[in-house]
Amino acid sequence: MERGLQSCLQIFPSARIDETRAYYEGLGFRSVAYMESEQPHVCLYRDSIELILTKSRLAEIVPARETHGYGYDAYIISGDQEAFYETALRAGARIVKGLNRTDYNNREFIFEDNERRWIAVGRKVDSDVVQGLTLSHVALNCRDVRAMEAFYSGVLGMRRVREFNAGTEKEFFVLGRDNFRVELFSAASNAASDKDPAVAQPGNGFKHLAVEVRSLENVMNLLAEKGVPVDRVIDYSTADETFKLCLSATRRATRSSLWKATAIASKAFIYKGKGLYSAKE
Repeated sequence: MERGLQSCLQIFPSARIDETRAYYEGLGFRSVAYMESEQPHVCLYRDSIELILTKSRLAEIVPARETHGYGYDAYIISGDQEAFYETALRAGARIVKGLNRTDYNNREFIFEDNERRWIAVGRKVDSDVVQGLTLSHVALNCRDVRAMEAFYSGVLGMRRVREFNAGTEKEFFVLGRDNFRVELFSAASNAASDKDPAVAQPGNGFKHLAVEVRSLENVMNLLAEKGVPVDRVIDYSTADETFKLCLSATRRATRSSLWKATAIASKAFIYKGKGLYSAKE
């Protein structure tokens, strides 16, 4: 079965590629340069998006509105455009139009970058129920958690971005690189401590899937409307300005192994806010 279109990268030809790279770094983008490649370019990463700068033979970039009469040079969909708006203000970006509701029902703002491109940042107003839905991480039970960490760090270059219960037999941690996160648990200690019999099984395998949203309260109300049961809510707000919500499958069958597999695969965590698993530069 075809998966369909997955994402789109915005390519910006640049007459001043080093200057433009520095400009977007000031907006919180991480840059990786490939200037020695056959087609010299710079990749810019922030959250779940990527921009690509290429070297233009033109002395100056002509923005879309001047070439075609109107239009933006890029439109970035954001679950929290208010936060990025504040980032742009602090970075001294020229704001063409502040946060507003458009005639096509988007809440957005527009800034102009150093090469006069107009970049819009926004989202549909009616998308506020589930805001900023992104994958946070996947959690795994491991027979040998050290060997698993060695694999992800040695092969994929990931490193610890968060630790829990450090130095104890109940220690678990998150490995991260770019926008990818894996949470690793020791299967033995997890089986002994987990209250859910469908999850507390020895051996390695899937533990849970975590997604991140901006408004946990909105999602909890939606879950109640849909009749989705909530196991428990764990509050990390005092330490990390983050909430964690644990979900489980509806348990109708109680004896079959299929039920256990379904319960584990359906288990998920939803987080409010960002920062819990952010990589520390």
